[in-house]
Amino acid sequence: MSEPSQPTDINELLERDAGLAASLVAAARRLLAEGRFLDLGALEARISQLCGRISGMPQEEGQRFATFLGELNEELDALAREIEARCTLLALERTGGSGTAAYARRD
Repeated sequence: MSEPSQPTDINELLERDAGLAASLVAAARRLLAEGRFLDLGALEARISQLCGRISGMPQEEGQRFATFLGELNEELDALAREIEARCTLLALERTGGSGTAAYARRD
């Protein structure tokens, strides 16, 4: 049985790390949907490191991550909306629905 191949260059490592970051976002959204506890510390650190590494690349190399970063940003925005909705729901449950006007969005 052969061992899984290891990434051979920095771009392969970066692509692997990008995939792991996307997986963390998906896992966070899944846990939130299940009403389970979220620890976003690892997610924040991983994405911060990933973005720092991509921004340090020559522009033509970093450009290949543009679509991925746009999609990751959309997923993070969705996660933020889901967290906000969950917090609102918990606050309403805690207060028995009183003072719902205090939680209304004022855009």
